[in-house]
Parts: sequence; structure tokens; C-alpha cells
Amino acid sequence: MVCPAVTGPPGGGVHGGSEAETPAAQKSVPIVKMKPVGALEIAINCPCLSGYAGPAWPAFCFLDACFGGVQQASRMLPFVRLEHKDLTAWNISLRILVGPDWPDKCLDLVVERFDYDPRRRGSNNRAALIRGGPHTSERAAVIGRARVRLLDALLIGDDDDDDNDNDGNGSGEGADKTKRRRGGEEGRSARMVRTIAFNKAVSLNDWELPAPGDEAGEPRLVERGVVRVRMCLKALV
Repeated sequence: MVCPAVTGPPGGGVHGGSEAETPAAQKSVPIVKMKPVGALEIAINCPCLSGYAGPAWPAFCFLDACFGGVQQASRMLPFVRLEHKDLTAWNISLRILVGPDWPDKCLDLVVERFDYDPRRRGSNNRAALIRGGPHTSERAAVIGRARVRLLDALLIGDDDDDDNDNDGNGSGEGADKTKRRRGGEEGRSARMVRTIAFNKAVSLNDWELPAPGDEAGEPRLVERGVVRVRMCLKALV
């Protein structure tokens, strides 16, 4: 399944939800065709809705976790009054095998709101509980997005820090060429050693349209929620 964060327009697209299922919260999915060089371990805590209406989300919302543009996991968000134990019990854990191109990948988190309960099977059971009373609907909309680039989150320093250095044994240009020839497996191994653990709160944002009648207004990016994400990359031995 393609991640909505990749295909959807800014501000959240609207699409049919007829294929929505209740997905598993934990998966281990290799998504590379080349030989894996590491295992990316991801832990996602329960997101909290921002503002006075939080921390619970409106019914019915799912958090989709996508890596490399492919959905890896999805789980319904709590939409009733939350206790502390509910927040700590809700989580998504992933272990993804990655290839040497992992610094180019991103973790995308998408919150989708459905007009119906996707846990109920059959079109006759799609009675929406919001927007003016019960009615039949198959609509779903993205209401929050976050993107974490692995290059920024897990790498220390910059591979090009020493590109202009001259060690005294030749010109700077010659040194640059020598360092470029040291790439390949050795360079990828160095990147694995230099990775650090990522543990931060990430904002789930969405575009808010201007008020009706405000012709001069422009869409603005607003925070819909916050989610704690932890990631670490381990080399395969």
C-alpha cells in the first residue's frame, strides 16, 4: 500500500476508505531488493491531539507509519477520554531491513480520519457518527503529517566536512579524488558506525484554509498533534 504522505496533496487529500482494514501494530518487513546492511528499529508512542480537545483524537482516526513510500503499519488512535495507562499501552513497533541507500529514506507518519468505523465490515455498517448525525459515508481525509529524514535524524556530522583539506602530500583536488575512491563498502560501514539514536517529539502538521470570505487569506501550516518517535540503526552481523 502506498503511503498517503507521498501521494496526497498538501493539506490532506480525500479518498475512498472502502479498503480500510484494522492493521497489525507490529511488523518486520524488508522493503529493499539490494542486500540489507542494517536493521532500523522504530518505536512510536501514542500521538496526542493538540489544543483543548486533546489528547484523544476524534473518531475514527488511524496513524499510518510509512517508510520509503510504503505503508509498514497502521493503528487506530484512541478517541475516548484517555488515562495515563492508555497512552503508555498504545504503541507501534517496527523492525525494517535497510540497504546501503538508507540515508536517502524517510519515515512518514500520517493521521487519517474516517467518516465511518473501518473495523465494521460491509457497506451497510458504514453509518457515520459525525457531521450532522448518522449517514452513510466512505470518506477519509488526511488531517496530520510528519516526516523524519534518516540522514538528519541518525547521522553525525557531514561526509563532506574535509573535502577542501590538504594534508601536505598533494593538492586539495588530488586529496578529494583519493577520498572519493575510498567510498563503497568502507564508506557505508563508516556511516553505520556514526549513527546515533533518535528520540524526539515530532509535530503532526496540516494546512488550514483561510476563513470563508477571506479572499486575501492564505493557507497556513498548523500543528494538529505531537508524537514521540524513537529510532536506532543496527548493523547486520
